[in-house]
Amino acid sequence: MQTTFQVDLDNEREVENLRQLLELRLEQLRSERGESLNGQGGIGESANRANENFNNIQILQKFVSEASPNQHEVLKWMKEHPGEVSAHVLKRDLPFLAPQGALPGVFRPGRWQRLSGGTKDGFPFLQIAWNHVEGCGIYRGLTVEEAEILDL
Repeated sequence: MQTTFQVDLDNEREVENLRQLLELRLEQLRSERGESLNGQGGIGESANRANENFNNIQILQKFVSEASPNQHEVLKWMKEHPGEVSAHVLKRDLPFLAPQGALPGVFRPGRWQRLSGGTKDGFPFLQIAWNHVEGCGIYRGLTVEEAEILDL
């Protein structure tokens, strides 16, 4: 869809109405993709989020290039199954993670922290919650965007 606007940029009301219209359309587009503007932030926050996603993808690509064979296998699985994942599912689908201590051995954050400047933000192997039913961690995994871009 395309449209053309004629707005008097010296008229505060017209500029404000255009801003509201654009934010409404942006929210509609994100809603169609399953995202939300959460009623705040606007264009600046959207640009910051896009920049953070780009930086995280660059770190992720570097991380993958140095990944151990086991990490590579887990990342391939995460690429096929984007989103959060419970450790019991990983251990079921990737038997080499099943023995006690195997998962923490594969999910070491040290190299990610070195590549990211000391943060665990964006680390796909980051435990973000606890699965009380299964008694194991829930991990961040890959976002849909990361999974689409990641070349394994």
